[in-house]
Amino acid sequence: MVWDGVVWGAGWAGLERLLAGVERVQLGLERFFPILERVQLGVERF
Repeated sequence: MVWDGVVWGAGWAGLERLLAGVERVQLGLERFFPILERVQLGVERF
């Protein structure tokens, strides 16, 4: 019974960590996309 609680707790902590990682990736993409759009505009002008 104790092990089930430990495994469940570890799984929950891992899930929270995974979600935090996903949020970081999304923030990184939000910063990256405007740069990508500027590059595309520059290429179109070229």
